[in-house]
Amino acid sequence: EHTSLVSAVAFTPNSKWVVSGSFDGSVAYWNAATGVEGWRVEKLGLVTAVAVDPQGTFVAVGTPGAVVVLNLADGAELRRLGPFAAPVSAVA
Repeated sequence: EHTSLVSAVAFTPNSKWVVSGSFDGSVAYWNAATGVEGWRVEKLGLVTAVAVDPQGTFVAVGTPGAVVVLNLADGAELRRLGPFAAPVSAVA
């Protein structure tokens, strides 16, 4: 469960999972039918946006200074884009 405002939510392409991001700096991967958490990544900084790619392989996470690309299967960080001079407000 997030301990602060949930700022972004995205379904996977098969609609079986949901990814949520929060101002508490975490992103979580949830089973949409049961609500059971699959994985969680913390200490990303304020999460402003999340987007799942059309194949359901990656999730892009917007933070104040970067875009973090996570592996949707296990939450492992694959790439970090940035730093940017201004906050990231949306990803697609």
